[in-house]
Amino acid sequence: CYAHDKNDSITALVYWKKAAAQGHLDAMTEVAISKPDEKSKISYLTAPAEAGKKLAMYHHGLIYGFGSNKVKNIDKGIYWMQKAYDNDVELSSVTLSLLYMQKGQLDSAYGILKNACKEKGAPEALCALAVQMSKIDNPEMADKAYQAYKLAIDNGCADASQKILDFGENLYQGNLLNKNL
Repeated sequence: CYAHDKNDSITALVYWKKAAAQGHLDAMTEVAISKPDEKSKISYLTAPAEAGKKLAMYHHGLIYGFGSNKVKNIDKGIYWMQKAYDNDVELSSVTLSLLYMQKGQLDSAYGILKNACKEKGAPEALCALAVQMSKIDNPEMADKAYQAYKLAIDNGCADASQKILDFGENLYQGNLLNKNL
């Protein structure tokens, strides 16, 4: 929907709703995004997502993965976000990795972003994961965070160089891990 002012947006939404009522899958996705409640969004997104509409798969994953307790289901979020990722939906790698982190599957999160960085040119995503990993008080995660920062730097992430320096300084000062490291 490319509306220029509020009236254009309202008019566009009226037409999207009419098309959605007739089963137009792209229209159903647009209407779902405009709905205020998550259950309505899910009901509008299900058919387009199941039919392979990329935006619907991504939003399905978002709602299930990060929605309220009424609809939150991380496994369904991962399922739909994985489908979006497999179909090259922009930002799905970051979102999928965050869902894996919520579930405690840090190796999966790291693997997704490492792959996205190498194959899809998303070093910023790997840097974002490194930031999250560096917050976990665990020597294994500290090593993975360091590796993620290095890979992000090697692939051109502009922020990663400063972030790895900050990370190293925090490690040195003992702010991240116990002195056992």
